[in-house]
Amino acid sequence: MIEYEQENNLLGCTDPQSGSRTLLRLHRGLEFISGFMAEIHKAADTVGLGGATSELYGRTLARHHNWVLAKTVGAVLLLMPTKQTIIERMAGGVAAVRAHNEALMPKVIEVMNSVYNLTQKLYEDYNILDLP
Repeated sequence: MIEYEQENNLLGCTDPQSGSRTLLRLHRGLEFISGFMAEIHKAADTVGLGGATSELYGRTLARHHNWVLAKTVGAVLLLMPTKQTIIERMAGGVAAVRAHNEALMPKVIEVMNSVYNLTQKLYEDYNILDLP
């Protein structure tokens, strides 16, 4: 896809959207989601996730947002609830579902990080990490 879009001068196109640009946006989101899941996994149940999530956003997605949006999202993320609240909502209050999800989380995070690293290397190799 990247080679095709490079050869046909499509990387900077906005109409229709370049597949490489779309994948880059998903790639950036994956970095945040993977980090967020890692924060959830390592936090104690009663710990609020706002500070850690806001800091994570600042290190990841905020780099690609304008100042106003970055500051707004960073502030809103401070309102994140505790790990227990998030996990209960994800598991629907079912203890077995929670235990299953928590057991899977390290592997899910590992796979997400692997996908992120492979995609990062691909975009670095083609020098297209700064697509508009």
